[in-house]
Amino acid sequence: MSMPATDTPVTDQEADIRLRVSLGAAGFDRIEPGWFTPDRIDLLTLDVENPFTCPIAQVFRDRGGHTVIEMIDPEAVAAGDSSAFTRYGFCCFDFYNSVREEVSLLNDAWIREILTRRNSREAAVTINS
Repeated sequence: MSMPATDTPVTDQEADIRLRVSLGAAGFDRIEPGWFTPDRIDLLTLDVENPFTCPIAQVFRDRGGHTVIEMIDPEAVAAGDSSAFTRYGFCCFDFYNSVREEVSLLNDAWIREILTRRNSREAAVTINS
């Protein structure tokens, strides 16, 4: 697992991916608060390409990806919008070829989002202690 660098310049593609992942993470925050904790998601195995270790599979073990996307964006699913997976920073196997080159960047962006949430939570606990 590569840890994302914190002070390297960001390309337009990286900025787009970070935005998409932040939307997916915000959706998780809404429907499953605390989803980012180490007992819920393992950064060492996180892989958007793997249907067993992607963020959806790790957080929502017993629910399918389409169900989770429907909870995050019901209007998109109702409208038949098949790009909802990629819009929220997930790797959709229907669009696998179009996101293949993004897999590493998606993994890095998810790790960054998770670590940011974990660090924010730890800081809040420290301040409130």
